[in-house]
Amino acid sequence: MEIQIAIQINVNFQNIIIVQINYFKAMNHLALIFIVFILNLCMAQIDNTTTYKRNLQEIQTQCQLNQFLLGNNCYDCHYSCQQCVGNQFDNCSSCNVVTKRILIDNQCLCLASYYEQDQQAICQQCNKSCLTCQGGSENDCLSCNSNSILTENRCLCKQGYFYNQYNMECQQCNFTCEYCFNSSFDTCIKCMQESLRQLENMQCKCPLGYYSQVGVEKCQRCNEICNSCDSYNSCTSCKEDKVLVMNTCVCQTGYVQVQNGKINICQKCHAQCQSCFGILAYQCSSCMPNWTLQINNTCYCDDGYFLFNNDCLVCDANCLTCSYSSTNCLSCVFGYILQTNNKCCHFTNILLDNSCQCADEFYLDSNGICQNCPQNCLKCDENFDCQECVDKLQTGSQCNQSCLPVNCEECNQIGICTKCFPNYQTNLLGDCICQSQEFFLDLSNTICTKCSMQIDKCNLCDITGCLSCENGYFQQNGYCMNCMDNCKSCQTLIVCDICNDGYFGTSCDQCHESCKNCLGFLNIECRECKENTIQNNIQISLGSISIFSCECDYLFYHDSNFNCQPCNTKCNQCDGGSSLDCLDCFLSQKRVFLAKSCICDTANNFMDLGDDQCYEISCGYGCSDCQLVGIVYECQTCHVGQTYREDNPQQNCPCLSGYYEVNKKQCDQCPYQCGTCSLNVFNQPYCTTCSENRDLNDDCNCNIGYYQSSGQTCLKCSEKCLSCTSTGICIQCQQNFILNNGRCVCALKNFANKSICICSQGYYNHLETQKCLPCHPKCKQCELTSINCVICSDNHYNPPECKCASGLYEQDTMCLPCKNNCHLCKSDSICLDCSNTMILIKNQCECSSGYFNYPGNPICNSCSQNCSECKYHQDNCIKCKYNRVQPQLCICPQGTYEVDITQPCSICNTRCSSCEFDSNNCLKCSLNRINPPTCKCKIGYFENQEQECRKCNSKCTQCETSSDNCLNCKLNSAVPPNCDCLDGYFYDIENGCVKCHDKCLTCNGSDEYHCLSCDNLRFLQLQNTECQCQSNYYQKEDYCQICSIDVEVCQPLICGNGIKQRQEECDDGNFDNRDGCSRDCKLETDYFCQLIPNLLIHNSTSISKCTKCSEQCKHCNSNRCLQCHSGYFMTKSFECNKCDKHCKECSGPFQRDCLSCIKGIDYDLSQKCAFCEETLGLYTNGLHCASLCGDGIIKTDEKCDDGNNLNYDGCSNLCQIEQDWSCSQSNNSQSVCQKLNLSIASLQFQRVKDFYQSQRIGLIQFSKPMILLNSSLIGQWKQQIVNHTDHEDFEIQSTPNYNQNGHLESISILLTLHKSIDYIQYHINFSTYIIHDAIDNYPLKSSSLQTDLLKYKQLSTQTLTTTQASRQFGSTVLFILGGIAALGLLMGSLEFYWNVLDNLQILSYITYINVNFPYMHNQFLDIFQFARFEFTNDYFKIDIINGLDYQQNKDYPLIVQREIEYNLVINFSSILVLWATPLILLLISKFNLFIIHRLLITRFRVINKNQKVNSLKFLGYKVISFIHFISLKYCSSFQYTIILRIYLSSLYDLNFSIFTSAYCWLWNQTPTLVDQISFIIAMTLLLFQFVILFKLSDSLKVSSYQINSFSYEKSFGSLYEGIKSNKQINRQIQFIQPLRKIIFMGALLLFFDSAIYQISLLISIQIMSSFILIFLNPYLNILETIKGITQDVGLSLSLSLILFYFAQDQFQITDQDTIEKLSYIHVGIYTIMLSTSLIIDLYQQFKIITNKYKYIRQITQMCQKKQLEQNQESNRNLFIDLSQQNDIKLTNNQICFADLRIS
Repeated sequence: MEIQIAIQINVNFQNIIIVQINYFKAMNHLALIFIVFILNLCMAQIDNTTTYKRNLQEIQTQCQLNQFLLGNNCYDCHYSCQQCVGNQFDNCSSCNVVTKRILIDNQCLCLASYYEQDQQAICQQCNKSCLTCQGGSENDCLSCNSNSILTENRCLCKQGYFYNQYNMECQQCNFTCEYCFNSSFDTCIKCMQESLRQLENMQCKCPLGYYSQVGVEKCQRCNEICNSCDSYNSCTSCKEDKVLVMNTCVCQTGYVQVQNGKINICQKCHAQCQSCFGILAYQCSSCMPNWTLQINNTCYCDDGYFLFNNDCLVCDANCLTCSYSSTNCLSCVFGYILQTNNKCCHFTNILLDNSCQCADEFYLDSNGICQNCPQNCLKCDENFDCQECVDKLQTGSQCNQSCLPVNCEECNQIGICTKCFPNYQTNLLGDCICQSQEFFLDLSNTICTKCSMQIDKCNLCDITGCLSCENGYFQQNGYCMNCMDNCKSCQTLIVCDICNDGYFGTSCDQCHESCKNCLGFLNIECRECKENTIQNNIQISLGSISIFSCECDYLFYHDSNFNCQPCNTKCNQCDGGSSLDCLDCFLSQKRVFLAKSCICDTANNFMDLGDDQCYEISCGYGCSDCQLVGIVYECQTCHVGQTYREDNPQQNCPCLSGYYEVNKKQCDQCPYQCGTCSLNVFNQPYCTTCSENRDLNDDCNCNIGYYQSSGQTCLKCSEKCLSCTSTGICIQCQQNFILNNGRCVCALKNFANKSICICSQGYYNHLETQKCLPCHPKCKQCELTSINCVICSDNHYNPPECKCASGLYEQDTMCLPCKNNCHLCKSDSICLDCSNTMILIKNQCECSSGYFNYPGNPICNSCSQNCSECKYHQDNCIKCKYNRVQPQLCICPQGTYEVDITQPCSICNTRCSSCEFDSNNCLKCSLNRINPPTCKCKIGYFENQEQECRKCNSKCTQCETSSDNCLNCKLNSAVPPNCDCLDGYFYDIENGCVKCHDKCLTCNGSDEYHCLSCDNLRFLQLQNTECQCQSNYYQKEDYCQICSIDVEVCQPLICGNGIKQRQEECDDGNFDNRDGCSRDCKLETDYFCQLIPNLLIHNSTSISKCTKCSEQCKHCNSNRCLQCHSGYFMTKSFECNKCDKHCKECSGPFQRDCLSCIKGIDYDLSQKCAFCEETLGLYTNGLHCASLCGDGIIKTDEKCDDGNNLNYDGCSNLCQIEQDWSCSQSNNSQSVCQKLNLSIASLQFQRVKDFYQSQRIGLIQFSKPMILLNSSLIGQWKQQIVNHTDHEDFEIQSTPNYNQNGHLESISILLTLHKSIDYIQYHINFSTYIIHDAIDNYPLKSSSLQTDLLKYKQLSTQTLTTTQASRQFGSTVLFILGGIAALGLLMGSLEFYWNVLDNLQILSYITYINVNFPYMHNQFLDIFQFARFEFTNDYFKIDIINGLDYQQNKDYPLIVQREIEYNLVINFSSILVLWATPLILLLISKFNLFIIHRLLITRFRVINKNQKVNSLKFLGYKVISFIHFISLKYCSSFQYTIILRIYLSSLYDLNFSIFTSAYCWLWNQTPTLVDQISFIIAMTLLLFQFVILFKLSDSLKVSSYQINSFSYEKSFGSLYEGIKSNKQINRQIQFIQPLRKIIFMGALLLFFDSAIYQISLLISIQIMSSFILIFLNPYLNILETIKGITQDVGLSLSLSLILFYFAQDQFQITDQDTIEKLSYIHVGIYTIMLSTSLIIDLYQQFKIITNKYKYIRQITQMCQKKQLEQNQESNRNLFIDLSQQNDIKLTNNQICFADLRIS
């Protein structure tokens, strides 16, 4: 019964299988195999009896896999075999991989590391330690792997290996260990002895002085300069005399390495050097702090420092420069003034007591600036504490307390009285008490009263009364009583002690009226005369007293009281005071005496003009000196007395300014309002100009801001008043002041100078609050708001924004200068841009090796050829080539010579100290040699065996072989070879035989006191080793002469004996110096010596008597000075006066009449020998005066001077006006520079490299709108193609473009070319007509523009026709390929679509090769551009994406020449579209399955064999089934197959975006944040691709039986589609295809700027790919192989032609016509590639359609033959009704659809 049921079910299943096969004819083979496999699996589960299987086999006459057929029976194979031909162990034909066996000689033997156990089919694995074994334990090993050795059937780890218990393998120890228990470096047990390592904390470490090299067992020795290291030249610590700097040991700062024998030691640099290349002062490479390195490698103190004891000490903070001491300033910083004591005081200071102090009511703050004290303070400190008050009766720190002592007028800050009220004085306690004697205290009213106030006429008094009275009074009973009349002083009333003037005697009788004092009543008894009187010539003597009479002086007369009164000025003598009392007249006044009057001499034409003098009136009334010249009177001088005329005879003596002429005689003063005036028609004066401070337009009333005083002058109002009525009453106030009761009060509340009511510098007036608020730190001065700068702070520019100037960076609101030669910087250590000659290395600007820059100069210069490295100067080498020395110069060392500058120095012969050209050609001889180039030994030297020159004995002039073997003797009379000395000579070890002194007969030295014996024949005798004349002889010249005078002893020539002899200049009889005659008997300066007889010896002998000259006199005689000392000059009185400080010597008569200058140089200034520093802005610079650039004072050799040494601020560090700047240039002033915002013209043409374009469109743009009065004026600018004067070859059209204001913005250029031109250079010249900008009216900066447009090639008609035909052919092929690809998509052939896309993309990207392609080539490849999907870019150019700042990238060659989009996001648009399409299809498929499974499946009906189904309904079922199948297949394969296929097809586009971003990054020197993020994203995507490739590499590791598995096909099918994947080499080839695409795109873009590398890499890739296809043939389909070879070989040939195009660009191999013809071949290659691909793809697509969709024909036949119901029923059994799925009962021949559905 069970067997029958099984058979029946099996029959049903077979029917089902047949139905399924019919149904799935349209499905691909893989799906069909998979479904059959599932159905057979179900069958196997039901047929679970082996009997049924055996019967089935017998029926089929086939044996099982592990059986063999013998006759009609099946027998089991040997247990080890999978298939066999017999039952023996060696009858195997195949082995089961699962059993771990391999077929060898028809035997299935166990694999290596496996063994057979108990005749089991499956081999067991050996112990992990065994390579081969006989059992499973570790003691059953037969052999071991290479890491272990076999010992008693056990595999033990070798030396250097350890046993890993986790994977049971021997693993290698760290290379440092001999034995270990882990692979880590810190698990060593023992170290190898020969490695020199030492075990320390389980680590085998190298000892000190050695380092460990990775992979090398033995420790390596460090460089000798290292104490320890991690590589040979990478020190980690140093020896004592060196320090570690960047992993190398160098001498400590301040030391330099010098060679001492064979070792290098560190010696200290010179004290001025911080670092050096030698120990001398001129070998500094950097200086100590506050020093600056000079170009000669010496160090000088910086400005602001002075030299003291080899150290630069800082000047006083106020000094710009100083010398000798910190306060001895030479110049001052800005805002400070150099005082007479060489101190710098702030301009608010005053010099007081030799120091900088403040005036009253100011105090000196911590910065040395005078600030206002608090109100009422006269003096205060910086804490605002008053030290002295304006009101002396106020005390306290704020002068707000009253002085406590009474009767005090002034007191100090602590309340002690310093000044009392009048009549008071302070006592010891500081109280004010009434002064004694002259004052007394009135107790009734406690007032200190003067004695004279209390007691009339009292001088001194006390409480008892008056003690002393005034003159004319005497004291009596405490009161003052009157003396008698006319008494000046008396003691009693009746006796006068002293009378008043004019009185005499004790009774004070009156003198005569003519006397002032007298002895009697008579006029002749006068003792003293009155004023204006004189004594009479007659005097009477009365003892000691004389009396006389008094008369009036000249021009005076006695009045009635005998007082002398002056005569009238016109009288010479008079008896009264009027002009009518004259007794005589002045002839000089041209007056004559008439009736006691002096009148003008009218007879001689003299007239009275108002003063004493009478004038000749022939020259007019204004003339005072009229003389007859010839026959005409001429005025010589004008009358300038009381007539108020100018002394201007030529102008007829006009009235003085401010006077007007009333008549011809008189000038009257103008009204007080007038400066000058005239008479009007009414004969009244009116003002022609006003007096001071008056307004002529306002009738000469006072100017605004002035008021008229009572003195009728206009006085200035208070500074706070704009207008006023008097000095204290304002009616209108200045800005910021407000009017309050006639006074102007400052409204500002804080941080202001209230005296002028202006906010302090750095503050602005906030109008609403009337407060001074701080400006932004960038503003030095601002207004209205804190950021509205009026004046920028230091290093800022361009108010009101005030940005940091170029070359500066902002830090904490400060602009600090870039350092280290940065052109632009982000901070002091991060450079962003360098000068053109420097390179940016790790954010620092440095010169490349072999170049140097001067300090502070960014220009790199080439080092000397001797240097491998240099610094600061081309010859200042820090590293020399070859064996050269002296790093500063890198010359050949001493003893070598230059062969070639490119070769080491060769060694000179030992005879040479230096040589050239040849070792024997000496330039300088070695020691003791002369006469180069032969360099023989000096005379007096001999050459020994070592070729050294040794000195001869001093007795020899020449010797040989030895020093004592003389050839010639120095002494002619001596005999060689011994050369002994004769009498009169002595032997000197240095000089040989030396002559004795003339006085000596024999001697032991050359001086006169070295005598041993004397010559008696010359009357000499020996006295204490000196030969002197005998007695009665004296020295005369060289002989002793007998004395000729009668003296006891005649002295020889002895200085100081008091006898002046002929050989002596003087002899003063002593041995003293500095007394006029020296101890050598020489005349000394400053003295005059004369000879006088020396009577002590004899009257015939003379002795010198010396007298000192006057002060500073160098030579004199007995009467006067003859010559002054240097620095003094002689006056007319023969005195020596000191020259001016500027003179070294002067001539007089003035101190400044210099003959020579104290500095030795006359700088040709206005005053001879003047110092440069005495002229403002000049400084000493060697032999000349020079201005100091940066001191803020313009001199003639400077174009500007802005007070600093910064560049890029208008005035350069060389004080030259920089480009695009304007600076003020007034001498002796500081330049003020402003940036000229000049308009710049720029020129750009489109498609410059398209040399087939006959029309070139360009645009001239101006940075500012320009003024162009008429468009026709453009014609004045000369536009041309350089070197092409024939305008028939081209045509230029210029069109101006104006803005809405009518100003010129740009000019459009249309250049039309009419014939081929090899080189086109467009040029426009603006200088013929200068235009100005419309904003600042500055002229256009650009004078001309030009640009290269390469060339123009005019194409022939044949080329154009052929190109058009090729494009049409290419478009047709492309259209057909596109249609086939679309059909393939519809029919499920996705691989065809992807292959077409790959081929078209690679053709489209060829245009990015950097060569000039022929015209036809370019036009043909243009049709493939769509394959790059660039049209999608336009849809992504939204504001957010376009807002990303990539503007700095657009000028890169790749971006500009190929018009590539550089925005990473926009470049990804095509990839996003490519990925979005399959995702949308996935959603549609999911939706289809949802509709079919959830909605439509319930509407299917149960169909049995007898049921008829409508054909249309059946067709609907078929369509739904097909949609279901396609959707299900797409969803199931999406995760692996489709995603991988899309990725592989998008590789070109994806990597195009990645490497475009990388290319821009490589070019970009100043990347922004967006650039950095873009680059990081691109590199992340590139890395992600390598991760994918790593993941795909798993496909290379699988076994051959796994290749055909469903999971393998599902995961890697898209990668290996269409190839012979059973061969690993084929899989490897296909695996590297994605990598080939990545490399292709990287080479294409990254090497764009190096076309030769770009093309070479691409050719290499394609040639290798061609060889692989030809020789390995990895494709399953031979047609695919043919197509692939055609594509790769075609591309290789195409790239080879492109390489020829490159050679044409570089070397012009042939003409352009040949290149154009060559492009026919090139396009032909592309045509063959496309045609081959088209034919093969058409054939294969047709074949696929034919094989896959045969059931369409069957459906048609079924519709026509409805009578075949059985077939219809069979085909309709697919659809089952599930409408009653809850309680469905299946009948025979029915089956649930759900059981067949693939989910």
